[in-house]
Amino acid sequence: MSPEQEKLLLKIAKLAAKNCRLTDKDEAYSIALVGVAKGMASYKETTKTKLTTYLYRCAQFECWAEWRKLHRIKRNRGIEAISIDYIHEQGGDI
Repeated sequence: MSPEQEKLLLKIAKLAAKNCRLTDKDEAYSIALVGVAKGMASYKETTKTKLTTYLYRCAQFECWAEWRKLHRIKRNRGIEAISIDYIHEQGGDI
């Protein structure tokens, strides 16, 4: 890979990291680089998409996946289990 191509790949990752929702831009840059690497491995020249566009979208998707992973809401968060005995003590019927 030539130095010009390497610069282009780093520029794509930097742009994707700058435009993502992650607050830590250094971490976003490294995640975007992973996306660029995955894009390089999966790109097929038979598609009509330019390589740079494809790599940018791969980096962007990788950043989005990380953001979703950090901000997902787990099911039943904040809900406490209540025993049947407690319901009977309160006068409830099941």
